[in-house]
Amino acid sequence: FDPGEAILRVGEDSDTFFIIRSGRVCASNKSNGSEVGSLGKSQAFGLQTMIKDAPTNATYTAESPVFVYFLTRKDFHRMIGSWQDALDGISVSRLTMRKTRITRKTRIT
Repeated sequence: FDPGEAILRVGEDSDTFFIIRSGRVCASNKSNGSEVGSLGKSQAFGLQTMIKDAPTNATYTAESPVFVYFLTRKDFHRMIGSWQDALDGISVSRLTMRKTRITRKTRIT
């Protein structure tokens, strides 16, 4: 991206998550356009927009020449699809452990 070029604009629906390979990106507030922060190498943006399938709440503009890695929603789901069952299993195990601890404490008192 060239300096001054918008990478992601407020209100856009985006299916892409960006990781900055090089350069600087300015994040600006949707309500008044004021700068919220500056992002650089190895920092990322767009994840919540991609995951929640909701419009972005900030504008991200290249401050310098910017090179990014990106991941689309489709690729993201393909990557984590195999992990989803494992993550669900971990969540169920934790919930079961918590219930067991609560039950034991209840019996003791």
